[in-house]
Amino acid sequence: MNTFDLDSFFPKEKLQLIKAEQTNDIIHIYLKSKTKSCVCPKCGQSTEEYHGTYVRHVQDLPILGKNVQLHIKAHEYKCTHTDCNASTIAENFNGFLNYYSRMTERCADFICSLALETSCEGCSRICKVLFFEVFQAYLQVVLLSFFHKAYQQTLLHLQKELSFLHCTH
Repeated sequence: MNTFDLDSFFPKEKLQLIKAEQTNDIIHIYLKSKTKSCVCPKCGQSTEEYHGTYVRHVQDLPILGKNVQLHIKAHEYKCTHTDCNASTIAENFNGFLNYYSRMTERCADFICSLALETSCEGCSRICKVLFFEVFQAYLQVVLLSFFHKAYQQTLLHLQKELSFLHCTH
């Protein structure tokens, strides 16, 4: 008998699947953080100083025509760097969910691709038909984030090329 392994869709080293429930139109997936430390996004310092927990409600891609909502019991940490002005730090599940994001990276990537191929308004309408609501203002934020990442990657690539050229001459 084939089974559907939900664990394979989440970073196992950072998140533990607690349970999954479904209603008529929504699948709720409950996850719990397994992390023991966090890196401050402002100063880059790693910290193990635990501050507390909170539940993050996150949109993921639809499954079988149903909206998917993740409920992640995440940790907050305290930045221990004396010169840093960050008081608490929300966990970052790299490649899956960024700091304070309300949408998984795969969901944001899908929406960004769809918006680039259509328009923000068209993307918003298509997402609504696919059982998840995306507001046009949020699409603009997702697209700006996408272009910022692409710009940073291009700069990094150019720096590597320039340093390579500098070394060979």
